[in-house]
Amino acid sequence: GIGFKKYTYRSNIDMNLTKTTVLGFLTDGEYTSRTEPSNASTDELWYAQARLTPVAIPKMYSTGHIPAMDENAGGFSPWAMLNYTGLKTYEYSNNNYSLTLNQDLSFITKGLTFRAQGSMRMQTWMNERRFIRPALWRAVDRTLDGELILTRLRDKESVQYTSEQNQRKTLHFESTIN
Repeated sequence: GIGFKKYTYRSNIDMNLTKTTVLGFLTDGEYTSRTEPSNASTDELWYAQARLTPVAIPKMYSTGHIPAMDENAGGFSPWAMLNYTGLKTYEYSNNNYSLTLNQDLSFITKGLTFRAQGSMRMQTWMNERRFIRPALWRAVDRTLDGELILTRLRDKESVQYTSEQNQRKTLHFESTIN
């Protein structure tokens, strides 16, 4: 369904390997996932909803046809956007890892230390869209028997699928002797 989720984590571990050697491991990151209607952003969904009065159009015509709003809203009612146009999903993750070695070298020279650190940052993006456009109709009149007379405002479009994935990795290494 429609929504937004975000998860974050962080960990910092220092290990005393010897009296003069400390190994540190740090990791942190986040994962986010956002899902919205395929044909519009959630902002457009709220805009369409705000412009709609409770009696402007029915959720569905008694014939089973989907009613259209005016073209300023893309023709879709908020209900049709949510239930009949597919979904877009955006996922992002950012993960950072760092390994640090601190060595006290006072046994060689008083106050001498060595530090080495390596880190990696991994970012990934994934966008996926499943889109379908149902036919949209407008009731223009009724027959003498009370049946709706409908005009098709938009033709049905078949299912479309697109996806995109990207990844970026950054490595860093540094060392110092003081």
